Amino acid sequence: MEQSLPQVGNMEALFNIFANVSEIAGIRNGLMFLFAAFLLLFIKEWATSGKYLLIGIALIGAGYLTACIPLHQTLGEHGGLALTAGILCGFLAFLVMVASLALLALPVRIAKNRGATTFKAITILSFLSLLLPVTWSVAMFLAHRTKAEAAV
Repeated sequence: MEQSLPQVGNMEALFNIFANVSEIAGIRNGLMFLFAAFLLLFIKEWATSGKYLLIGIALIGAGYLTACIPLHQTLGEHGGLALTAGILCGFLAFLVMVASLALLALPVRIAKNRGATTFKAITILSFLSLLLPVTWSVAMFLAHRTKAEAAV
């Protein structure tokens, strides 16, 4: 029994790392989507703006949900139930982190599909969002603006 406690402690530490990273990533990406939704209102992309609003709220919620990683004392007291909750939260945290990296390419993909003339700027802004998250929202705005300008 004493040998299994360090393993549970290591697993709990891993879950906490996943939880911290995914909480930050979920909230960060959720805010990026909320800001992009706000910017899209200026070019009257109502449906897309509404979708981005919902995605932003969902990402922020997923970021906050990963904070339910159980503490080491809880794992010791409640055993299997707490461990199962920890595994589920760790899995959710991993999904949020993978989705966060995939979201970086979304403005580039939209710009490529729409034949944006500002493709290089959108690509640069998208990858600059690793350092400055607001640039991702601007890249999304520019990618969607291509369609709005073509319609005019």
